[in-house]
Amino acid sequence: MGTNNSADGARSRTPPGRPSVAKERRDQIIDAFLALVAERHTTAMTIAEVAERAGVHRSAVRHFVGNRAALVTAAVDEICHRHDRSREQRIGTAPNIEEVVDHYFSSSYVWDHAELDDVFGILLMSATDDDVVASGIANDYRESMDEMLELLGRTDASARAAAYQVLCLAEQNVVLQRFGFDPELGEATRALARSVIDRVRDTPPND
Repeated sequence: MGTNNSADGARSRTPPGRPSVAKERRDQIIDAFLALVAERHTTAMTIAEVAERAGVHRSAVRHFVGNRAALVTAAVDEICHRHDRSREQRIGTAPNIEEVVDHYFSSSYVWDHAELDDVFGILLMSATDDDVVASGIANDYRESMDEMLELLGRTDASARAAAYQVLCLAEQNVVLQRFGFDPELGEATRALARSVIDRVRDTPPND
């Protein structure tokens, strides 16, 4: 099809720098869902309740996001994207592996999105009964591992194990720090994670 050069066609285009109506509606719905989960500490709510909170018709939720599983998955993705944006502000868009590991054990990673991470925990619980949601959450964790592997320049078994170990240490450190454990223990765990990375660098690939 040719380019529409009419005045009406020009007016229908989204202005540069402005998100599309579809994205605005989708974000509006996801934000409403996250707010409801935070308030109720559960994902047990109807599409109609989410629509009412978002100020849209129920059909808009299915049109712009999808069914309940898609809504939960979109909410998980949004939480991860907010973490990514926060990280970019602190360590830039092209960090090295040491900067990534240090960020995982920083106070900002532990505390900057504490309320949002509480919502993430509730979404994790819902994933135990929904394979689609569980798969989406697992993929988000795999992306974090894949980033570390890319920065290491290796994908062998030792490198994969190292990335997995760092991720496990980081995620559990967040939980324990929020329970009031000594920040110096978190710093010691960061050093341990760094040593995991150093060790795999000193080891030849094993597959």
